[in-house]
Amino acid sequence: MGLDIGGNTFTQASSVLTINTGVPMRVLSAGSVVRPNQVLFIVRGASADWVNLANGWNFLTTFTNIKVNAGGCYSGSRFTAPVDGMYFLQMTGGHYLKDGASISYYWHPLFGVNGSEAGRTATAQANLRLRGHGVSIASYEDGSVTQIYKLFAGDYVQPAVYSNGSPLNRIYPNYQQWSGFLLG
Repeated sequence: MGLDIGGNTFTQASSVLTINTGVPMRVLSAGSVVRPNQVLFIVRGASADWVNLANGWNFLTTFTNIKVNAGGCYSGSRFTAPVDGMYFLQMTGGHYLKDGASISYYWHPLFGVNGSEAGRTATAQANLRLRGHGVSIASYEDGSVTQIYKLFAGDYVQPAVYSNGSPLNRIYPNYQQWSGFLLG
């Protein structure tokens, strides 16, 4: 069996096949692919102040502290896919329900694709992750979300939160992180 790259089939009997296309990559005999310049980003929130969430959809623009930006695809609080493929996206962090909040207040995090919260998940549905409903007032809640998205070159992704309980649902950006990478 050969490896098809750009319409050219390569076969190799040894345990390692190395192709120099200007981007280092190794395909090992066991099927592992080593891609040291794989698209990857890790960003953190940069604000050390609480941010109130409005009722409805809130696209988060507080992720401006870039830690890793392999491929240069992260800019202005959003990630832009450089190529078609499946992407692993993850947002972690806490959320606070302010004193006096009703136990019926809730919020849920997800990712918006091209400005739409409907997204483009691998399963073709945006998963509802309801947080905070029925929780005591003045409490912290987990705001983590992990999802695989099918993206096309040029699609952009932003972290989003739906909030029902304004202005009492808040986030603390300095304790949040957003990351993602190309799966293939």
